[in-house]
Amino acid sequence: MNKYLDLEFILNSEIETLRNTNNNLNGVVTNTPKVINTLVKLPYYTGELESVDKTYGAFQGYCKEHYLQSPYTFLSIYESWKKGYYLESVILYRHLLEVYVQMRYFEKNHKRLEGYLTGTDRIRMVNMFDEFSQGFYHDFYGRQLSTITHGKIGKSLFRIIRTSPEKGRVIMGCEYNEFLASYVMNIYVPLIFGYINFFNIFFPNNTLDGDILIEIKESKDWLEMFMNEHKKAYPKSIEPFYRHFDKYIYS
Repeated sequence: MNKYLDLEFILNSEIETLRNTNNNLNGVVTNTPKVINTLVKLPYYTGELESVDKTYGAFQGYCKEHYLQSPYTFLSIYESWKKGYYLESVILYRHLLEVYVQMRYFEKNHKRLEGYLTGTDRIRMVNMFDEFSQGFYHDFYGRQLSTITHGKIGKSLFRIIRTSPEKGRVIMGCEYNEFLASYVMNIYVPLIFGYINFFNIFFPNNTLDGDILIEIKESKDWLEMFMNEHKKAYPKSIEPFYRHFDKYIYS
């Protein structure tokens, strides 16, 4: 037996982690792919966009590119999450949140988009976040997501389980962790809801009808049920997380 951790061990640990995720979070595993599938289809229904010569037309083109890409990133997070790659899921999630906040911000300030993209108009992310809810940037994006992504102390939670400042256990390979699995999904669900919910606003000339409207309703119903159950089970999550996040995902 090899005394060292190797790739084979990690890949085998994925299988056990995936099994535990399926057993413990079956509802999430069953419904999340359906929601992602809805998001995959949305770019087909944007309808006629305004001319790119107009600032709002340029904004819509910018949004459509993100709607074409975001399902892949949401899927990557989901597939990583199932196997226990919680840190990697959060790092990818931060990108999707940045993109979403930018789309929300430039929907209101589309005349500034060109300058932002070309670097002639510097707009800080904190200002984009504060456009909708002041404090969320520092409380969530900064203290949690950025701390984790930039390799500061927060990232240690994903690989080392500490019993004291001096003692701890290193997680070898992938391992199902209910706390971390829940953390990732609790922040994932509101964001993908926002992407779906704001499609109508970003693309007012959309051609949504028939089956896709049914899929959107079913996806949003499940996502809202998930969020409401989280709020009910953990009332403290309403303040400040949902108090802030709701301002980004509801019009």
